[in-house]
Amino acid sequence: MKFNKLYVFTYLLICTLSSCEKDNNNSLPECDINGVWIGEWESNQEINGTFCANVIQNITDFSGNIVIRINEPDDGYYNLNFGGTVKNKNVETIINVRGTDIVTKSEINNDSLVSGNFDVPDLSVHGTFIGKKLLTTEAILTEIYSSPQDSEQYISDFIYIDNSLWVFTFPPEWIDDVDKTKVYKYNLDGRLTETTHYQPVLYNDIASDGQYIWNLTTWNTIFKYDTYGNKIDSLEITENLEIYSLACNSSNLFLLSSTKIHKTDHSLGPVDIINTEYTFPAAYINYKNYHLYSSGNILYKMNSKGKLIHAYIFPDERSITDIETNGNRVWCLVNWFDRNSGNDNYTIYEIDLNN
Repeated sequence: MKFNKLYVFTYLLICTLSSCEKDNNNSLPECDINGVWIGEWESNQEINGTFCANVIQNITDFSGNIVIRINEPDDGYYNLNFGGTVKNKNVETIINVRGTDIVTKSEINNDSLVSGNFDVPDLSVHGTFIGKKLLTTEAILTEIYSSPQDSEQYISDFIYIDNSLWVFTFPPEWIDDVDKTKVYKYNLDGRLTETTHYQPVLYNDIASDGQYIWNLTTWNTIFKYDTYGNKIDSLEITENLEIYSLACNSSNLFLLSSTKIHKTDHSLGPVDIINTEYTFPAAYINYKNYHLYSSGNILYKMNSKGKLIHAYIFPDERSITDIETNGNRVWCLVNWFDRNSGNDNYTIYEIDLNN
């Protein structure tokens, strides 16, 4: 029965933010809900969590993407598209899911706060939610690299190292009876300076401290390599952690899990643990005294305490798959599907985080 409650409750939250009952009086929205909204929810069934939604409004209609996290009793994510209407600052819905009516009511206050309640009579589930609009701006971008329109080559990752941007391609190429990764090296102005091959082939997540390459494998082992592919070190994550992304600087490693950022030294010795409310399995880096991570076409900026402070929106239909920094500048690898050519296109942008 608990599984059914979680299933229905997930749709409850989606529908709460995404739709309202139709009316016939042509009501105006009376609010601007464009932007990223974050918040918390809880129920009387010991189920609680957070939500993060990107909303695009067109008069009374809106659409976007929402990520819902369940903190208790089971940790998990639900990442879905949604759409609906908002009128007279009110969002209301009665929806039937597998024979169960879900009733929700909410209100937008000052274009920046949302609060409401929900009730699922058939399951005796009810509760409340509250949220706010995060500072949201369109990303100011400078294109550094763009893949050829007719290219069928995939880009798996990129890093900043030795004053260059290294672009790793996929699949590997069979050279001298060994699988090797083709790597394009660009200077920071976007000019191709070298094409080479790197061995070994690196899978899952890679990062660089500007001098060495660090590879987080799927079995929670971190390998350290030099720029020639020689293995320098092997580190085992001994704790029972599910690590999604790896970042590093000259002194520290940063391991992103579902609810925490584990800061360690270069030998995985613990330094600090940062509790986060809204991180998702995505690209991630540590930048100055901030943390940056992506979800879809949004780059999130988080302070040193784990609180979100800014959302940067990239163009539609683009997905931010990797983020890199040299400590002063930040670059994002963006993927989008070209329907005309049928190919995946890749662009590296430098982003201005001062706006």
